[in-house]
Amino acid sequence: MGRLLVISVNTSEEIVWYVDPETVTEAIRGLGAKGRSDETVGQPDFRAVF
Repeated sequence: MGRLLVISVNTSEEIVWYVDPETVTEAIRGLGAKGRSDETVGQPDFRAVF
């Protein structure tokens, strides 16, 4: 990945990442070029994964 920041501690069960918006946009374009639909990839925004 290009630029990202991990915002958590080693002892935490949760990992929080801040991914540079340009990196997310680049990844979405790359997946689109490989035939992934916009519905599958989505748009760059805040995402919470549990």
